[in-house]
Amino acid sequence: MKEYFCIKDYLMEDGRLAYRAGETYKVTEKLKDEGEDGWFVLPSLFDQTHKMKTDEDFFDYFIDIKKEQKKVIKRLKNHNKHLPWAPYSSTKGGMFLDEFVNGITVNEPQVITPKDSIVESVIERFRDRSEVGIKKYNTTLDRNDLSVLEWLQHLQEEIMDACLYIEKLKKEL
Repeated sequence: MKEYFCIKDYLMEDGRLAYRAGETYKVTEKLKDEGEDGWFVLPSLFDQTHKMKTDEDFFDYFIDIKKEQKKVIKRLKNHNKHLPWAPYSSTKGGMFLDEFVNGITVNEPQVITPKDSIVESVIERFRDRSEVGIKKYNTTLDRNDLSVLEWLQHLQEEIMDACLYIEKLKKEL
């Protein structure tokens, strides 16, 4: 079946993270319902057989990788190849077109960007921390029920806690 690239985090009504932005998910089957578009069956972060309706909501969160790649390749082929910054390179065997769509390489050979292990480690810790916060508070930072002053109050309290941790560790040295 098709692979879909998640373009933004998909949270369940109970706040659980079902699909993480930047990851690819494979639809294992497509179920049909009478009078409706049907359902995609694809594994989520918490269930191997999660069903999602094949409606506009699904495509607010996912893109069809192959379809997007074809669009980019078509656009690049029609692009003025004489511009010095045009994303193509001539080779004996023809032409390789390289462009990223939300981080997806549109052709072979794949472009591999070196990763900084420290940065990747911190990003992973941010993701883990986000999941803990979502489970604990049943909401995300996208919430809009707090004023700017309330957000600043939360920040101030976090910084005050950090100062206490620093003082504790200094006393142990």
